[in-house]
Amino acid sequence: MSIDIKIVKDFSGFPTDVTIKQNGRKAELKVVNDSNFIVKGTPTADMWHALSMVFNDVRSHKGAANWYDRNPRTIHRAYNAYLVGHVATERWTYTVPANRKCLIESLQLLVFCDVAVIGTLSYFDVYYTPFGEADQAIFGAVIMNDTRGQIANPSNSQSFLMFAGDVVHALSTSQAGVGGGNVMAAYLKGTEFDA
Repeated sequence: MSIDIKIVKDFSGFPTDVTIKQNGRKAELKVVNDSNFIVKGTPTADMWHALSMVFNDVRSHKGAANWYDRNPRTIHRAYNAYLVGHVATERWTYTVPANRKCLIESLQLLVFCDVAVIGTLSYFDVYYTPFGEADQAIFGAVIMNDTRGQIANPSNSQSFLMFAGDVVHALSTSQAGVGGGNVMAAYLKGTEFDA
């Protein structure tokens, strides 16, 4: 006993009409939307089973909305200051909330030697901590000499996806001695959305 199934799809590939034939009997399924349909004819139990499988496939075909349509929220973190010598200090942090994801779209760092001092080593690093894992430095800017006007200003053009519980944070350090100083900045932009 065989069942013949013919499926008509719209321009996007969404099934709209299904015709099922079995032993001379015919049933038609008209899909109204992902939760409603109309059946014409008198389908057998096997035909009903085939129709329900096709309809369930229609419902799953719809799938989840694109990430940018799932309750999006823009995330910004920014720090910019004139700093003298200091130990590693956290300047900002961001943790992805439960049931959310975040696409980090832009990272930018700046370390600028404003007042020269012998022995200057200054840097800004961005660390990523996957949920339950250890910190990993993923992005950094460093100046290693005392020349006034020395600058490190990298931009990250690679985006990356963070999951619930993941953390990203920025730390600055400067060995600028007495009278020395640096302009230091760290910026982050991302889009948070429902998981």
